[in-house]
Amino acid sequence: MRALHLGKAFELPVELATETTLVVGKRGSGKSNTAGRIAEQVHGATVPTVVLDPVDNWFGIKSNREGTGPGLAFYVFGGKHSDLPLEPSAGRLMADVIMERQISAVLSVKHFSNAERVRFVCDFAERLYQKNTRPLHVVLEEAHEFAPQSADQGDKPMLGKVCRLWKLGRSAGIGGTAITQRPASLSKNITTQSEVLIVHRLLAPQDVDAIRAWIRYHGESEKILARETARRVLHLIEQRRTREIVEALREPDAMLRIATEGFPASVVIVGQEGIGRPEVAALIREAIAAHLERTFLNGEAPDA
Repeated sequence: MRALHLGKAFELPVELATETTLVVGKRGSGKSNTAGRIAEQVHGATVPTVVLDPVDNWFGIKSNREGTGPGLAFYVFGGKHSDLPLEPSAGRLMADVIMERQISAVLSVKHFSNAERVRFVCDFAERLYQKNTRPLHVVLEEAHEFAPQSADQGDKPMLGKVCRLWKLGRSAGIGGTAITQRPASLSKNITTQSEVLIVHRLLAPQDVDAIRAWIRYHGESEKILARETARRVLHLIEQRRTREIVEALREPDAMLRIATEGFPASVVIVGQEGIGRPEVAALIREAIAAHLERTFLNGEAPDA
């Protein structure tokens, strides 16, 4: 499988399995269906998928849509529809089983007290971060329950472990999908560190503001990336390092980053304006690379 099919004409690369995604929307807006589809597709790509479920709703992934037959090969631990019970002391054990057996599982923690949930999640997240070495996808249903923006003293250890898994888990092969109907109540560390954002309907102004904050944060990151790309290309031009210029421009979205930033590198490189239109960025990138290769190989300087 080379892509995750989330809907008609809606695909995302399979690499999403080890990236972080945030799915938000008011109750009944379809966010859980979206997250469920992501989990199904990641599981179908042979990446073990584990759901931390504080509402005991994910057991249905084992059945087909009609509920009349088998669904996906997920084990359910804990909750009213469990295959096996789940104890608060089993966080490390469950992490070891999932990693060693490469299974997909739903871990229902609804029956735990708050202190028991903190203990389980801390042990589970720490063990994954320390020991995992292969692709693994973690789904956080009602993510604000595991990583609240305003954490009580007792929740802070869990908040720290979950945020570290979200920020640094990729180094251990771990990606994830966080689901919430209350983005304003979700830790900003989870929000800003999520690489993909899928937004369903939101009504509360504070939740809309949280999404705007994500856009502002990632927009600024893109500007920084654009500046660095442009500066690197201009430096290579000054040094007349032909091959490296060509390769730099062939990097995905290199010219789009430059054009989005509005940096004059586009004009400096080819001596003409008007290449900042995203829909032609890929064609322009190849044309610029070919132009530079011909120009420098002929011993000419690029137009300024």
